Parts: sequence; C-alpha cells; structure tokens
Amino acid sequence: MILSPRQLQELFMQLIGRDLKSRYLGSFSGFAWAVVYPASLLAVYAWVFGTILGDGKPQHEGVSFAAFLALGLWPWLAFSESLNRATSAIVENSGLIGKIALPSWVLVATAASASFLIHLLGFAIALILLIATGTGLHLIGLLHALWLMGALYVFLLGLCLLFAALNVFIRDLQHALSPVLTLLFFLTPIVYAKRSLPSGMSWLADVNPIALVIHGIREGLLRGVGPDLSASLLIICAATLSLALGASVHSRLNRHFEDFL
Repeated sequence: MILSPRQLQELFMQLIGRDLKSRYLGSFSGFAWAVVYPASLLAVYAWVFGTILGDGKPQHEGVSFAAFLALGLWPWLAFSESLNRATSAIVENSGLIGKIALPSWVLVATAASASFLIHLLGFAIALILLIATGTGLHLIGLLHALWLMGALYVFLLGLCLLFAALNVFIRDLQHALSPVLTLLFFLTPIVYAKRSLPSGMSWLADVNPIALVIHGIREGLLRGVGPDLSASLLIICAATLSLALGASVHSRLNRHFEDFL
C-alpha cells in the first residue's frame, strides 16, 4: 500500500513524537542528554577557552564569554548531533526497509528532526536563562535566529539524506563522521570570535554556512543586527543546494538499499 501525502505527514509527526518520548523525554538520562549535557559542555568550554587559554574577556562588549559561547554552541550541537543520528538511521532500521510502505527518507528525517527539536528546546531554555541572569538580548534578534535556525535545518536535512544513503554502501562513513565534525567544530568560530581568525584564514568562515548562521544569530541577539544580504543569500543558497543534492542522491540510491541491508 502506498501512503498518501497526508498519511505520510501524520506518520512522520507520530514517528517524531515517539522518538522524542523514547530517546529524550521518557527518562531522566534522555533529559540530561538534551539539557544537562550541553550545559555541562558549555561550562567546561567557557572555563577552558575563556579563562585558562584566554584572558577571560568577553568577545562582545558587555557580554560574558559564557553567553557568547552559548549562542554558538547550541546551534552547533543541534547540527552535529542530528547529522550523527540521521546518518545511521537507514542501517539501524534496515528491518523496516522493504517490509512496509515507508519511504527511507522518512526514517532519516525523523531522526534528524527529533534531535534538532530537542536541542532547539535546549537553546530556548538557554536564552531564557541568559535573559534571567542579566544578558541583554535583542528581541528582533529572535526573528533572525528563527529563520537562521530554519535555514540550518534545511541545510542539515540535505546532508542527512546524502550521508544516510551513502552509509548504506560505505559503512565506515558513520564512524568517520565524528572526527570530521570535531575538526569542523574548531574550524567554525564557536569558541572564538570570527574576527579572531588570521587574515589568511578568514575566508573559512565566509564560505562555511554553519559559521554564517552562528555569526548571524550572535549578531542578531547581541546587537540587534541581522546578517547582511550577501551572507543571507549564501546561507539560503547553501541550504537549497544541500537539500536538492541530498534528495537527488537519496532518490537515486534508494532502489538499491535492500540489496545492501
């Protein structure tokens, strides 16, 4: 039986709800992973990079290093954790492929969306705590943050569809992803400001969609200024191209999944 678009939408929402409950909201450990772990990571990074390796000065005038770091860390965690989980979604659910009329992309999108949503919730809690502890955030920046996180999700979803499909044929991909993401973490201005990059390496942040999103969120919330036109266009183009490429490759490889699972 082929599911209608409405049935697929309902099933997709049900799968996300089930995934959230089973992995994150159904136990204390799940809640800890979603909220306590990022907060602990924030505390450690703030101590190491803000006090030990740095001079303890804020990256933005009047803003603590911990607040500056939080605005970059949560979007990064939403991206990296979602990509890690979604890459292995098809292999982990191989028993469902071919047995029920469930498109493989639904499994990938479910894993990515559930993880992204839980970190989005953690990001909202972090923003509330920052405001409660005296960090001045601009309300207009919330609008910038919303569309930037939306663009990050689209960019992420394209990569998830691509990597999940390739992982069926190249099983080492999911294991190689972790060190690659670690390298990307330190190449992205998360624990340091974009302006801290040497002049010869500043282009890395200018062509990195994740860096542009994080910089845009920080500028919006801390200064009330959204990303400029060129950065906005690059972010939108990167998200669109990622989704188009990921969906295209996933669709082409989908017919061969059963032979390799």
